[in-house]
Amino acid sequence: MSEVLARWDRQPELCAEGTAFLLYVLLDEVTDGYLDIVGRFEERADELEDHVFDDQAATGDDDRRELQQDLFRLKRDVVLFRRQVMPLRRVLGFCQEQPSFVHAALLPYYRDVADHVVRSVELADNIRDLLTSLLEVRVAQIANHLNEIMKKLTSWAAIILIPTLIAGIYGMNFRHMPELSWAVGYPVAIGMMVGASGLLYLVFKRREWL
Repeated sequence: MSEVLARWDRQPELCAEGTAFLLYVLLDEVTDGYLDIVGRFEERADELEDHVFDDQAATGDDDRRELQQDLFRLKRDVVLFRRQVMPLRRVLGFCQEQPSFVHAALLPYYRDVADHVVRSVELADNIRDLLTSLLEVRVAQIANHLNEIMKKLTSWAAIILIPTLIAGIYGMNFRHMPELSWAVGYPVAIGMMVGASGLLYLVFKRREWL
């Protein structure tokens, strides 16, 4: 209010317009504050965008959860801000339609305030859309991370399956199995386990599954 009073004192000729000018100065200061808030929202959104696309920014589950919470919190604040600013557009439109209240000399001033409100709403919409996109990217990143984990688990399960299968076959309690009488049966079985596991490991490693 101190700045509002100072502006009233600096422009006494417009104060003669009466209440309409006093209201204009108050609304102008308020809408200038809106632009400052939007600027802080943009800075915070840019920081979160850098974190989302920085692979090293969130390495643990707690970091990933905190990043998602920050995105949700900022989006909620932007939506709340937009909801509080929108009614001012109707107020300004109503004031400009009252020639007995807002004289022709003040119309450009009220249009300027209305432009500030429209700009604040449009910038808030852009930030909201950006945050929505970032949240979708986070969901995709989590899905990709889960897919990577599943590929690794599947690869190791396939590697372990071969030795388990060979050991299971030769662990059956049948008397008439041709390989049971081999002197080299044991080392051959172990070699088959190691060889098959090593081959699968190399295949999965080349495909970047491990």
